[in-house]
Amino acid sequence: MLTLSDLENEMRHKYLIVLKSVYWEQFENGRSTPSTVFVLIESADRSLDHENEYLHDWKFLEEYFMNDQLR
Repeated sequence: MLTLSDLENEMRHKYLIVLKSVYWEQFENGRSTPSTVFVLIESADRSLDHENEYLHDWKFLEEYFMNDQLR
């Protein structure tokens, strides 16, 4: 039997998969640079690695842009 937690995890997973496809589509249409799409997809991938937790892709992006060593 599915629990609320299972449904939340599945929704997060689907959201992140769609988000990655949107990022990639923006790149293919010339609306973002390779480096930008790489960072955005990396943030979604990191969230997928922990899809049983609340979304934290923005945390990765914030740390990326605040830390000169990551760029």
